[in-house]
Amino acid sequence: MGAKSLDGRLLVNLGVAMAFAGEDALAGRRFRQALVVDPGSTAAASGMLPSVGSAKAQGPAGSAMCLLGTGEDWRRLGRAFARAGRVEDAIAALGRAVRLAPERADWAEEMAFLLWGSFRGEEAVDCLARIGSARHLVTALEWAFQDTLDATVETANSGYRQALDLIERILSMPSSGPEADSIKAGLKQEPAVSQLRGAPVPSGGKDGREHYRLVPNAGSAAGENPSADAIDRALRVHYLKDAELLSGEWLVLRNDGTAIADSCVSFLRPEKRGYLTRLSLGWLSITRPEKTVRSDGKAVLLGYYPNYYHWMIDYLPRLLGILSAPALADRKIVLASGLERYAFETVGKLGIGPERVFTLDSPVSLRAADLAMVDFGPRPLTKAGSPVFYCGSQPAEVIAALRERLLRLYGCRAAEKGTRRIFISRRDSKSPRILNEGEIWTVLAQQGFEEVSLTGKSVAEQIELFADVEIVVGGHGAGLTNALFVPKGAHIVELHDRTRSLDFFEKVARAVGARHHRVPSRRTYLDETSRLGNRYEIAPEQVLQVVTYCLKN
Repeated sequence: MGAKSLDGRLLVNLGVAMAFAGEDALAGRRFRQALVVDPGSTAAASGMLPSVGSAKAQGPAGSAMCLLGTGEDWRRLGRAFARAGRVEDAIAALGRAVRLAPERADWAEEMAFLLWGSFRGEEAVDCLARIGSARHLVTALEWAFQDTLDATVETANSGYRQALDLIERILSMPSSGPEADSIKAGLKQEPAVSQLRGAPVPSGGKDGREHYRLVPNAGSAAGENPSADAIDRALRVHYLKDAELLSGEWLVLRNDGTAIADSCVSFLRPEKRGYLTRLSLGWLSITRPEKTVRSDGKAVLLGYYPNYYHWMIDYLPRLLGILSAPALADRKIVLASGLERYAFETVGKLGIGPERVFTLDSPVSLRAADLAMVDFGPRPLTKAGSPVFYCGSQPAEVIAALRERLLRLYGCRAAEKGTRRIFISRRDSKSPRILNEGEIWTVLAQQGFEEVSLTGKSVAEQIELFADVEIVVGGHGAGLTNALFVPKGAHIVELHDRTRSLDFFEKVARAVGARHHRVPSRRTYLDETSRLGNRYEIAPEQVLQVVTYCLKN
């Protein structure tokens, strides 16, 4: 029996070493051999399950785990699943470990971080909150505040109650020292906290922050240039006197203590923010920049964010509307300095000279005597209270009009029926999100696809390329913005991380008459520093299945 157990342990150790080396198939073979030697080995079972795919192969291992697995076994299994990119299985295994050993706060914390990295924010917050320590409650509250930026009111309404419950729990905890007292004092200075508790809202904090209540754009006027073009029809203009504009994040502050975040880039990571310290539950808190400039003339805010999708879909329609509106012809356009190449190209193509532009560095405060803002009507709100500035928030008719204007501007026509099949490659990226592009390309090459990198291509070159496609396959990313230019009826196949299924490329495709398809990841590897950095693998056979369908339809 001793020799038998020893053999089993050796096989398990070999399997673990092979799993860490990325040799899943070999690891699975060793774990399977260990189970044959010792059918009750939960170490072999917990090692084997992440490395095999079929239910039949999982049978002995699954039986061993369900009958004999301890909390430690399930926790080890959860970690192995996470390393193998099987996040949902990892969460399920860790959940079982926590149920078997509820006293293990460290296991619950691991599970919470997996939930958070998988964009299951409310579940992650609940998981941390159940641990109950002051440290975990404070982190849970930070996550709850962050989650209000990532979810719309329509998709989840429990953020307010979740945050309020956490606030009350933290404030009602007995004092445990200076650090806890400092946390409570800081929490009481949050305007959203004061409002939720029915207390007076502080005008500012001892840390130099100022607080503003978020309000929607007011005093709107419909587009003043009658036209069949949806951009001109839908454009609304808002006029503000003596407003303050914070460049870069494009927050507009008013003298009455309110702020407009219509153009606010609220999803910036904290380390990249110039002013915004908190945006949550209808309030924003800022630190004021040192540099201030004045504009005594008339200005109109455009704003900017250095991302191809946001420039083309969020900002460019506004710029086209500004240029078309007679009432805005005498106003300087407020724009960021240092435009990316694609933005500089389109601004030049539109014939906008330096005399029409008021450029701002960041962080800078602009005191504007007469400022106009434009939009295309109310947009969905996040739970934080700010308008959604992503996820295809532009009206479909505006996107369709944008397509027609840009095709005319660049002297290009989309083909009646596209002829090219392209795969957008990101292999030249420093940090490609899709880890197995080579496998996908091998499958697509056999179907007559071209592998295309968009790095360095001008807007003109991208329009010309996409105006003649039959099928586009590409990972979720800025390159799929060019769905804007594809022929009607073309197919857009989006490869994406299964933990986050965003719909803005689908909305672009639908607006221009293209057909959109999804292929979610088979494995997702969570980034330890930011969930926006998750990387993933796509099953080539699933891509082939979708492409085959597209070719037949």
